[in-house]
Amino acid sequence: MNVFSYLALLVGAWLVLAVIYMGIGLWFRRAMGLRDLAPCDLLLLPVLGWCLTIPFLMIWHFFRPIDVWPLLAIAACGLAGVARHGASLAALVAHAVRRRLGFVAVLIIAGFVLANHTAVQHTMYDSGFYHLSAINWVQSYSIVPGLGNLSKMLGFNDSYFLYVAMLDRGPFAFRVHHVAGSFLIYMLLCRSLAGFWRVLFGSGKIRRHQLLDSLILIYIFVLTMGPNGASHSPDLAVYILGFVLGSEVLRLLESAADAPSVAGGAAATRNPELLMQFYGIVLIAAVGVTVKLNVLVFAVVSCILGLSAVSQAIGLNRAIRGRFPVMALGCVGFVVVPWCLRGVLLTGSIGYPSSLLTFPVEWRVPVEAAQAYVHEIRAWARQPYEDPDVVMAGWAWIRPWANEMMRGPYHVVTPLALGLVGAPLIAWATRIRISALGFPVSFLMLPVAALLFWFLAAPDPRFAGASFWLLGAGALSLVLAELDRKTVSIVLISFAMVSMTMNFNPIAFVLRWQRDMGPERTGPLATMTTASGLQVHVPVEGYQVWRAPLPSTPYFNPDLRLRVPGDLSAGFTVLPPAR
Repeated sequence: MNVFSYLALLVGAWLVLAVIYMGIGLWFRRAMGLRDLAPCDLLLLPVLGWCLTIPFLMIWHFFRPIDVWPLLAIAACGLAGVARHGASLAALVAHAVRRRLGFVAVLIIAGFVLANHTAVQHTMYDSGFYHLSAINWVQSYSIVPGLGNLSKMLGFNDSYFLYVAMLDRGPFAFRVHHVAGSFLIYMLLCRSLAGFWRVLFGSGKIRRHQLLDSLILIYIFVLTMGPNGASHSPDLAVYILGFVLGSEVLRLLESAADAPSVAGGAAATRNPELLMQFYGIVLIAAVGVTVKLNVLVFAVVSCILGLSAVSQAIGLNRAIRGRFPVMALGCVGFVVVPWCLRGVLLTGSIGYPSSLLTFPVEWRVPVEAAQAYVHEIRAWARQPYEDPDVVMAGWAWIRPWANEMMRGPYHVVTPLALGLVGAPLIAWATRIRISALGFPVSFLMLPVAALLFWFLAAPDPRFAGASFWLLGAGALSLVLAELDRKTVSIVLISFAMVSMTMNFNPIAFVLRWQRDMGPERTGPLATMTTASGLQVHVPVEGYQVWRAPLPSTPYFNPDLRLRVPGDLSAGFTVLPPAR
């Protein structure tokens, strides 16, 4: 298959996935009591549908490996949802073709440009370190008790790998890094382009969340040009979900500010659109936690801000009565309960490597080992390749850490400059007061709280996710929304041009990044035997096991044994057998 045909296949796969996930999102919207659709729903519904499939995959994996059947089930559900709402969708698509044909063309071109850059060999170290191994286990067995004893990274309860394993089929077998993460990137790219288009060519009042979506456009391309663009990394999903979640929180805060006052709250409660926005925020936040636990504070603050917005619009008493709290808790429970059970099965803990919620099961990862791993992660985030005990003993790591932050200016420095310099300067020059920004200014609590937790826990930029850009672009969006459309358009275009000039090479992006399109790499392995007689595959050099035959691990532990001799599916333990 030539390159162009493969890129067309990849873009086609994204569109098919978007339709399937949109159908699932439509079922969710219908369950919330909503029937009518708006153009903006076409951008959010695929994300909501994707989030709904994650708990389904977690539940499926309790009983069976992730094979082709869950993919078929999800596809059938999604296509049924599209068929059920076919008339509304057809009207929206026809309107888009008639009125926004230029925008549709931009989306298609952007898809081919993105595909040309992500259809390459993965370069992220962690792909060979543990991503591919985790995917291999998911595809080969239902959830394996004590898998964290085989490899401490396999104890991470990352639900994202279930989704990746599901797509590792057909033409994308052993090339799933071309389609899994890039689909999420494309959904965010479409959202950002839509915001850019509405700000430049729309009418009426400029919406703050559309400005936020617009300002991250160039950053999406920069993010794609790094190793995240073609990878199996859950970090990429955290970035994407963080941006969408932040934008939805800001949209809800705007909706609440524009809603009838509490005195007219009955009118607001009869319009379920505002509550639907909140349910969407709760769902995305809960799924984000299952993808990577370090977004817990970000997710909790998002839900708190969402609840405050609903209370602002309809009153606290109405917000905490009736089916509203039941629906919200139902969204959380549907996602979090199976995730917690998975954590107990994988490591004996909820929230591994944290040992706060540990159960005395046979396959439990030793508490001392988990605590040592937390210590190692926190030290690595501050000063990699140094002795963890030395790093965590004081504050000497601050200077080298700060210097390292400056080396990736577009991830940290640029958004901080936008939020701490650009937004205040524009507000001062145009005499905008903070009090004039209204209720939506509370949005800034989200990235500030998330970054404070990030700094205290593990201050590696990739663990911050979208927080830096939500702080910078969010602050600038709040200020720019008070200006006229012409001025905003000039600022937006100027920022995009300067950003591209300083941080982005469009020619390198359009051209193929690498000619090696896959399949996945492999590496030489050796076989070692534990004290119990279990044979384990380990790397000959380094710590990358790639998609090695099972069981494999970067770290050989002679105390490792099978819970049931000869049965990998029964799991692993390092505890001595009971007598």
